[in-house]
Amino acid sequence: MENYHKIDTNAIAAKIKALRVAKNMTQAELADEMGVSFQSVSNWERGYSRPDIAKLRELCRVLGISVDELLGGERKTAPHTSASHRKRKRARPHRAGKKTP
Repeated sequence: MENYHKIDTNAIAAKIKALRVAKNMTQAELADEMGVSFQSVSNWERGYSRPDIAKLRELCRVLGISVDELLGGERKTAPHTSASHRKRKRARPHRAGKKTP
């Protein structure tokens, strides 16, 4: 079983603000780039709300990080080479020619 961590809203808020400031962007500029209100950006940065899941990729693109980095779960290995992936792959035999109902 993999370890899952609780999403830390305050840590996400701090990352968004720090990355925005590092790019010399105002809340209004980030909001315009994202197509949201500056109040939304303010709420994200204060931890009152989180960015909508539909906006995460765009936010991360603008800030120059991955979604994993923003959410705090940095990937240590490529998904194709992880031990759990290899175990799952071996556990499922190939069923060529069989169709599921």
